[in-house]
Amino acid sequence: ARLGVLYRSLQVGVIIYVVTNMFLSGGHLYKEEPDGYPTFWFEAGDLYSAQNSTEAFCSNTEFNYYMDEDENHYWNSVNLSCYNLHYSEAVRKTAKSGFVTTLIKRRHSRTLP
Repeated sequence: ARLGVLYRSLQVGVIIYVVTNMFLSGGHLYKEEPDGYPTFWFEAGDLYSAQNSTEAFCSNTEFNYYMDEDENHYWNSVNLSCYNLHYSEAVRKTAKSGFVTTLIKRRHSRTLP
């Protein structure tokens, strides 16, 4: 009987010690932001076979889009053409991020002297 009382007394003492220590030290307020990095990969898949077909919007004036009446407005999409990127040109991957190029807009302008 004395051993059982000692056992329960020690259990209660340990619980009181842990709870008191946690609240006095502020351990219950501890927050941690995870440092993990995303795990992902890219594969070429059917990229090259898909590039053999021509999309409907490539070099088709039906898909011209005018955001503004000014011909030089940046968001006007006029005379769209398609360019087949190599897999290494379309995908960029770093330890913390990945990027896939979906649209490239090139503006050509001339300046005269």
